Amino acid sequence: MSKGGVAVLIVAAVVFSGLGFAFGQAVQAASSISEPIPTQGWVEAYIGAKLADMQIKIDELTAQLLQLTGGEAVISSPEIPDPDDDQPVTTPPVPPAPTKVKVKDSGINVRSDASENASLVSTASANSTLTYLDQKNDSQGRAWYKVRLANGTEGWVAGWLCNEPE
Repeated sequence: MSKGGVAVLIVAAVVFSGLGFAFGQAVQAASSISEPIPTQGWVEAYIGAKLADMQIKIDELTAQLLQLTGGEAVISSPEIPDPDDDQPVTTPPVPPAPTKVKVKDSGINVRSDASENASLVSTASANSTLTYLDQKNDSQGRAWYKVRLANGTEGWVAGWLCNEPE
């Protein structure tokens, strides 16, 4: 395979990796918020901005590759189509991730893992507010929240015994 063919393969790999990364970031941003749900326009704007950044990096890498292989480097400016020609594309702010979770009526156990069988780490009293860190579901599909207590202890609490993270 010629040097030009290798260069094309490398550039294609970088482009597709970047697209996958941008799409993954958009999906992650969409799944990490509960309200409001991102609109298609927001996702398109977010991906468009990421693609523009990646195109600049691809052009820089292509120029370096062509210099190393003895070819001429031509850097093109990124052209991202605007779905509404009369309105500029802007990236809306990403809402902040939840940071607090409040214990419902009764005190609850704080466990070492997201399971009722996990060892007890601490307890949290009724109506206390905990720092929300993460969330995962157990084998029965029930939500568990990873939290940090006021004393710095971290562990998992049953989501059905708490209010939704806010």
